[in-house]
Amino acid sequence: MQTVTTEWLQSIDALKDVPADQLQWWLNNSVHQEFPEDSFLFKTGEPITGTHVVVKGRIRLFVQQKTNTRKIGYFEVKDILGYLPFSRGTVSSANGQVDEALQIMTFPVAKMKDLIIQHYELTQALVHIMTSRVRDFTTMQQQNEKMMALGKLSAGLAHELNNPASAIVRGSISLKKHLQLVPETFKKVIAIKMSADDVDKVNDKMFSVLARPEKPILTLMQRTALEDDLAECLEGLAVENSQELAENFIEFGFTCNDMDEFSELVPPAYLSPVLNWINNNLVTEKMVNDLQDASQRIEKLVTAIKNFTHMDRDHDKEYADIHGGIKNTLTMLGYKLKKTTWS
Repeated sequence: MQTVTTEWLQSIDALKDVPADQLQWWLNNSVHQEFPEDSFLFKTGEPITGTHVVVKGRIRLFVQQKTNTRKIGYFEVKDILGYLPFSRGTVSSANGQVDEALQIMTFPVAKMKDLIIQHYELTQALVHIMTSRVRDFTTMQQQNEKMMALGKLSAGLAHELNNPASAIVRGSISLKKHLQLVPETFKKVIAIKMSADDVDKVNDKMFSVLARPEKPILTLMQRTALEDDLAECLEGLAVENSQELAENFIEFGFTCNDMDEFSELVPPAYLSPVLNWINNNLVTEKMVNDLQDASQRIEKLVTAIKNFTHMDRDHDKEYADIHGGIKNTLTMLGYKLKKTTWS
């Protein structure tokens, strides 16, 4: 066991100005102990027995959180831990396990009152250690809280980015497959013999339908009923893929009356290729719009992140757009808003 002297204690930065006679009194009233590696100096919830000075070895400080172990730090040679003057803590809030064979000097809690009354300089030095410890602990807690908040925010952003990114991947795959089917329809369309005026009439009719005001939101039953009616109309006109066309046309606002008007503009032999060609173009447009919407969602979120974190800006004061800041914050925390139940 290493011998501890007043000179050794004064080599500790926090105790260098404490008179030797006070340190000698502290030494005489302390207990010197040794602990083997992996043993515990203290455990969470156990009473704090005194003020410890690490003479040799190292102590690992950690807390157990459910099934996870979170390391807080280490106490090494010449570190002072445990109970300090005027401390309110009476039980350990963490575990102290011996990381390397340990020798400590322990000043019992029972004699702390005598130390405070009789030895001002030593008390002052130990109180300074306590205030530094509180400051360091507070800083660490704030850092942990920031990291936890950052972790939650990152998880939410990852989720928000994943949705449009996945939509882009799925949409691009579907679009590629869809475009591979276009040549077959194009062969049938290219064989159609219609005048330029008739083609313009068909084109005008198509765009007049697309230009209609936005349709009301349909229930599943309403949509299914309209699709069935439109599919029946298309079958009556001998149009191929009538069920598929009905599902897509309903989404763009086409009705049975529109199909009748198309049949008046297009010769019966060409009606099916024309309507299938229109359907292919509408599906392609929808896929492109979906890809564009997903891309814009990602762009909007990335822009909000840059503005929220003040990236690409210096640290000088500047005027801020409060409305823009609120919008960016709502965009950043949109994943939380989706989980909120409004009453």
